[in-house]
Amino acid sequence: MANTSDANMEDLDLPIAIRRSRRSTPAVSVKTEDMPEVTAPKTPGRRKRTVRFSDPGPASGLTPMMRRTAFATPRRRRSGTPLRNSSPAPAPGPAAPSRHDANPFLAPIRHTIDGRVERQARRSSFRVMLNKMEMQKKKLVQFSRTEIEKLKGQVKSKDAEIYELQNATIVIDTERIWDLEKQVEQLQHELDQRAPTELNESRTYDWTLAARDPYAEDEYFDMDLDGDHFGDATQAQLQVSTPSKVRSSFPTPPATSPMIPGTPSSHFCRLPQTPTSHAAVQACFPDPDRENLEEQISSLQLEVSKLTTTLESYKGFQARLKNRLSAAVPEAMDIAASDANLDSIEKQILRMLEDMTDRATALEQLSVTIGEIGFAGKDAEQMLASIVSGFRAARLELEYLTPGEISLPLTSHGAEVLDLLLSNLRDLARRVKEGEDSIDEYHAIEQSLRKQLDGRVTAMDQLKAEMSKGEKIIRAADVRIHELEVANQRLKGAIDIYDRDMKELEKLVQRTDQEKTHAAKEHDAENESNVQTIESRDRTIAELEDKIKEAVKQAEQLLQDMSDEQDKHTRHVVKLNQSHGRGLALRDARVMELRVEIDRINESLRESHDVIRALRVENGGLRAEMHAQQAKAKAAMDSMKEELQRVLEMSQDLLHTPKRKRSAHDEGEGAGGAPRPARLLSGELARRASGTKGRRRPDSGLGLLDEDECEMF
Repeated sequence: MANTSDANMEDLDLPIAIRRSRRSTPAVSVKTEDMPEVTAPKTPGRRKRTVRFSDPGPASGLTPMMRRTAFATPRRRRSGTPLRNSSPAPAPGPAAPSRHDANPFLAPIRHTIDGRVERQARRSSFRVMLNKMEMQKKKLVQFSRTEIEKLKGQVKSKDAEIYELQNATIVIDTERIWDLEKQVEQLQHELDQRAPTELNESRTYDWTLAARDPYAEDEYFDMDLDGDHFGDATQAQLQVSTPSKVRSSFPTPPATSPMIPGTPSSHFCRLPQTPTSHAAVQACFPDPDRENLEEQISSLQLEVSKLTTTLESYKGFQARLKNRLSAAVPEAMDIAASDANLDSIEKQILRMLEDMTDRATALEQLSVTIGEIGFAGKDAEQMLASIVSGFRAARLELEYLTPGEISLPLTSHGAEVLDLLLSNLRDLARRVKEGEDSIDEYHAIEQSLRKQLDGRVTAMDQLKAEMSKGEKIIRAADVRIHELEVANQRLKGAIDIYDRDMKELEKLVQRTDQEKTHAAKEHDAENESNVQTIESRDRTIAELEDKIKEAVKQAEQLLQDMSDEQDKHTRHVVKLNQSHGRGLALRDARVMELRVEIDRINESLRESHDVIRALRVENGGLRAEMHAQQAKAKAAMDSMKEELQRVLEMSQDLLHTPKRKRSAHDEGEGAGGAPRPARLLSGELARRASGTKGRRRPDSGLGLLDEDECEMF
């Protein structure tokens, strides 16, 4: 049997139907002189085939994408294998024994072979069914995981949309609030600025404060910087923006209107540090006298430029004359000619000097006149520059004060000017009132926005609570899926144990076949030794049964311990998941301040609840299918047990002697006692001891798992 097993190890890549040798067991032949020796047929041994569901190989046929079969020429062909009950060197020819010449005791063996093939096919179909169940469960678990990942991705996308909408809403609301605050601060600043201006304009006519820079005074820095005034951002914006009045100051002519008695240029506001004029009461009206003066000044400027050019030319001419006279007088001219020429030159120079003095005197008078008018400067050029800058500043002040055309002439009296200023102030008061109305409206809008914001915050809190509930449900579904996976692993282990037990039973059947052939040959001579052997084997089988029971108890205890450890591990994992979920909920509650449209989020949550209910329904169907498959597996195992019992009964029938020696067998039975009914693992099915194999084999320690234990998985 060892040689046969070694020979069959080379054919492991072949299917079972191809690599198995021919199960042709010869009948018990009668001892004659022609056949002194009969070769005992041996059931071909097979290597122990293990099926590991966790790592299926190409030889197991469990992986659908890998090659299941490999066709090759085996070492021994079943159709060409001769019968083993023939002589060691049979003569070739038609006299060779054929398959049909076997004795009638081979018919039950053929039936046994058919039954074993049928059981093998049944086990193969059972494995295919288990593989299908495993694939369906894997697909279902994969689908559940993909659905859960999809739902998590949708929740993450919704969170991102909520965060974006929240940021956008915050930015929009903040910008609107800032704009409203700026407008309120501008209106308040205008009120604070115009209130002292009205008092000052009503109590003074000081024309020397016309072009004062309103932002150079210290009174604006004494204001209380609280919520009623400008903030830092508004002050920075006002500093970089265009002012409402020109910043540069210029000297103005003295007041043309007489002061009102009892109002000597007094101010309610703080006096500036530098003598500047007030820009709010500056009025520069078109004056014909001033225009004439401007024309005269322009003409005088032209004359002065001409005189300066003439003087420069005269100076250059004088220098050239001196050079020429100094070079020409000492050479060839006599004294008389030189004196005449010098007299003429001196006269011309004197006339030119007189003209120059006259022009200089006129220029000095013009400069004095310009200085008396009020334009400061050391010389004429500086005075002209100050005049130009003054006119330019007056024009700018006029445009800032009253933009557009002014119908009031510059020659009008002070009352008319005051009427014009009062009309402007009424217009400003009307604008201030409109600004206050707009401020009240903005306050109402702000209150409504705050109410809407409170409503959104409340809705987001409710949404967070619902999301936490959904996450708890998803975690419970994950825990249930993990429990189902653990149960599936247990079922796989039970199936592996069952497969191993079936292989051991097959080996036992092979040994019974071998022992049956030995008993058929040696029954006449070894009847008494067979009886003793049967008794010893009964004792051995009893011991083995005790060991099997003990092993079954140990296996049950081990399974119970494994289930307890698994339950502990499951509870620990559930606790860890719950703690992790609580930490995640707290972190989400601290980090995200959500603002989102409530209808869309509720719709996404309803979809997630529908998917979770569908997963629950599928899990229930899977559980029912698992129970049904367990029932089918139990029924299949019961049927296999019945088949094994039938095979054992047939093997017991084969142990009886032929007709010729039946009387001797009956006598041996009478001497040994009444025959016992055949039972599973009886002594008659065990290996019968021979002269060379009388000692017992050591116990392998193999424990067969009871089929009823599969139900606990």
